Amino acid sequence: MAMVERQQLLLTAEGKAEIEAQLPVLVAKKREIMERIQGTKTYGDMADSGEYSEAKDELAQVDARIREIEQTLRHAKVVDSVERDGTVRIGCRVTVKDAEGETETWTIVAPAEASTRNRKISNQSPMGAALMGKRVGDQVSVHAPAGDIVYTIVAIE
Repeated sequence: MAMVERQQLLLTAEGKAEIEAQLPVLVAKKREIMERIQGTKTYGDMADSGEYSEAKDELAQVDARIREIEQTLRHAKVVDSVERDGTVRIGCRVTVKDAEGETETWTIVAPAEASTRNRKISNQSPMGAALMGKRVGDQVSVHAPAGDIVYTIVAIE
């Protein structure tokens, strides 16, 4: 039987802090949900209570997220974003320019931290994977639904 090799989970120090900050919020929410469940038990028939069923579902979701965060923190390696060798790596802010001269800046992060709304892309996304290991001046091609787009790296911070 072959063992499944687990891919190293990487986080930036900022990403780890953000994930850690979610735990106390979720634990407090779990407590509040459990109090609601206890309240529905006190006030009558639990089987007919839509609120009870809804609270149980919400509790299961919160418990799952707590377990996911705990597992992430237990297995994650924090990437030292201070180590710079001039190449794109997790923790870097990368500015790219397309053929029309439009620029975009992204922070390369681990999948657990990715948030396009916050301009953070995963090192495993098509754009992130194309940028990894490259230097200022390098060109990368990213496959998009409309076709391949070529970007030039103009800055790495």
